[in-house]
Amino acid sequence: MANGLGKKSAVSQFRGQTRGGQGVKVANVTQKTGKVVISQVIPSSCKEIIITSKRGLVVKLEATSIPRLSRATQGVILMRFSNQSDSVAAATCIEEA
Repeated sequence: MANGLGKKSAVSQFRGQTRGGQGVKVANVTQKTGKVVISQVIPSSCKEIIITSKRGLVVKLEATSIPRLSRATQGVILMRFSNQSDSVAAATCIEEA
């Protein structure tokens, strides 16, 4: 999420939608967490996650170090910012070669 929080959730926790569906809650979005910046299916071959902030701060984490939590939770702190106005810009995974 925008303020550096994140989590992993199993795909099986998300029900399918049909026509007229109102969506599925992905995270508990609050002022503390910020908006959801990225949502991505992480393949099992992904070993590391790289998170980049708008000011150029880069954090590299092992994919196994991010906890698997339920759908409607806030998550855990993955990235801390030295500047209050900074936020997450992008994230990607690095797969095993």
